Amino acid sequence: MPDRTGRNVPETLAELERDGWPAVADRLIHHWFRPGSDEADVAEAYEIALQSPQKFRELTVAALGTFDIKAELPGIKAPTLILNGEADVTNVMGHAEIMNEGIPGSRLVRIPDCGHLIPIERPEAFCRHTLGFLAEVDAAT
Repeated sequence: MPDRTGRNVPETLAELERDGWPAVADRLIHHWFRPGSDEADVAEAYEIALQSPQKFRELTVAALGTFDIKAELPGIKAPTLILNGEADVTNVMGHAEIMNEGIPGSRLVRIPDCGHLIPIERPEAFCRHTLGFLAEVDAAT
């Protein structure tokens, strides 16, 4: 499954073998943040990736793989909030929209000026939308 940069899983894995984890982590972290993101946030995410390279690598490879659960989405009965950064280049396949269409009663909220890492890039918006959604769910039960 290619991403917006035209890379795909085999190429990313080959890059991992050739260039090593720090180089791949740097590329991925910069890919996930929107241009103009706070460099301190980018650096913090990179340091976290370097602290747990094996776990981060496993999660990254799993995320890059072909993981298709569209048929299972209608079975999700829990209230569901889907947050998507407007500058999230990892959503090129429309995953946020697919989840929103497939999960009954789900809500999709787009966060402006934000990439893939919403809690880091826009913590205020993340908290506002998440806490607001949870309050609505609590009031409805």
